[in-house]
Amino acid sequence: EPTSGLDARAAAIVMRAVRAVAGSGRAVLVTIHQPSIEIFEAFDCLLLLQRGGRTTYFGPLGAQSQCLIDYLTGATQGVEPCPEGANPATWMLEVTGGAVAVGAKAVQADWPELYKDSALCKANAEKADALAARDAAAMAPLSVAGGRYASTFRTQLRALGHKYALAYWRTPSYNLTRYIVTLLTAFLYGTIFYKAADYSYPAGIQQVQSVMGVIYSSTSFLGMSMMMAAMPIVGLERVVYYREQAAATYNPWAFGAVMSLVEMPYILVQCVVFVCIVYPLVHYKSDAAHFFYYLLLTIQSIVFYTSFGMALTYATPSQQLAQVAGAGLNFLFNIFNGFVITYPDMPRGWRWFNRL
Repeated sequence: EPTSGLDARAAAIVMRAVRAVAGSGRAVLVTIHQPSIEIFEAFDCLLLLQRGGRTTYFGPLGAQSQCLIDYLTGATQGVEPCPEGANPATWMLEVTGGAVAVGAKAVQADWPELYKDSALCKANAEKADALAARDAAAMAPLSVAGGRYASTFRTQLRALGHKYALAYWRTPSYNLTRYIVTLLTAFLYGTIFYKAADYSYPAGIQQVQSVMGVIYSSTSFLGMSMMMAAMPIVGLERVVYYREQAAATYNPWAFGAVMSLVEMPYILVQCVVFVCIVYPLVHYKSDAAHFFYYLLLTIQSIVFYTSFGMALTYATPSQQLAQVAGAGLNFLFNIFNGFVITYPDMPRGWRWFNRL
């Protein structure tokens, strides 16, 4: 109702704008409440409905609403003609019983049934069928070739990679948290175990166990922190993933590959920072081969923990359950990984868990 609440001048301005839009070739459908003669006759066609959505008239208005007047006066007997100078919209409502009769007497007739039996209704139906047939012939049939997904695996990888690269870049809270934790952990272990690996050869058992404890506990603590930090981010994306999987937007393998790859640049920076701080403070062997070997082991550990946290988040119904499961499984990892108790010292009934 574009003219509701407007005075006559403002309504005329609005309708001139609507008329200009229609003149550009666009279809315009509006409802008008108590239109003036000028506004009513600005329209090309009229759809008049009775209560319940039943069609009383659907067709052209004509010059000075003559088409509408001719139809209503010829549809049944007893319809008073529209007085000269009267508003056709008001007269139309009065004769069809849609308004209190003032200038014309209401005709007791089933106007929707009269319309159904009219030549105008048949002409409208034939025109609608012709338009539908023309559009159906011009429209190409929907192609479902290519399997379940509309795009190729490469296209899915490229689109998902771009999306999640931006998503991670626009989540500084997650990345800053992991880097702050990494810096604190590196300085903590580097200062507590300062020069722990600076001993003469051959080394004693206590010295070797001390260095092994640094490697084991630092990677385990840092990895566990990264696993817990990744779960909230993945939990938010899981909702989107389920919705897009229901619509067959992309392959789950493409999503899994991208979620793993998008983490790699941040993990590499994180591990390089950690190793560059811890390695010289602990006084590990100062040659490139040992340095990069230690860096590789650290990267593998962080990648495992981060990926494991993602897998738990997607495999469990909620993030809270994933965190509980992650803490419990990490406890089992620490017990049976061979450091706290070596494999030969484990009871035979539990040795299988070490290999698992």
